[in-house]
Order: sequence, then C-alpha cells, then structure tokens
Amino acid sequence: IADVSEEEFCRRDPHSHVCPQKKQCCRANTLECQACIADVSEEEFCRRDPHSHVCPQKPDNKPSHPDNCYSTIWNTEIMHGEMGAKKCCWYGDWKKKSKCEKKTSHPDNCY
Repeated sequence: IADVSEEEFCRRDPHSHVCPQKKQCCRANTLECQACIADVSEEEFCRRDPHSHVCPQKPDNKPSHPDNCYSTIWNTEIMHGEMGAKKCCWYGDWKKKSKCEKKTSHPDNCY
C-alpha cells in the first residue's frame, strides 16, 4: 500500500478515515440545503442567484424587469398589463384599471 498514491488509495477505499469525505447535504428546498449542494455559503448562493425563492428578498421592492411593477399591498411583482390590488401595471407604472381591460374599441379590432 505504500506504493499507492493517496488519490488512488482513497479511490479504492473512499470511506477510510484518512480520506477526505464528501459533505453530506440535506435535500430540502431551503437556502441551507441548496447552498450546501452548490458547495458555497448561503451568502454566496444568494449573491449568485438573488431571485431564487430560497433567498430572502431584498426590501428595495424593485421588479425584475423595468416593465413590471411591485405591489406593496401583495408584496409581489406584477407583470406589465396585469392588475395589482387596485391599479394596472403598465410599462413599470401604475395606471387606471381600464388600461388592463382587454376590450377593444371596436369588435373588429385586435387588442
């Protein structure tokens, strides 16, 4: 065995106490488990993927796209052309509800 490299020894007997052991990670969909699986700290995991649902969301309430809006009532992002709690999100700005109504001015027109 003296003629075998540590790498080869551990390949043959990976559970030996002298061999580095792979970290055992939980499999839950939590920040702790996902960071462990990625082999990075929780901070680094969220720095790399800040919009991951396991990462705490920043309190700046900025939507992921400039055409979207952030609803402080629902604490969530609203897509362009969709209704928030009271108003319509239209190109990143809150507008009257009528902006989101998908009615055309004439039945032959497209929305």
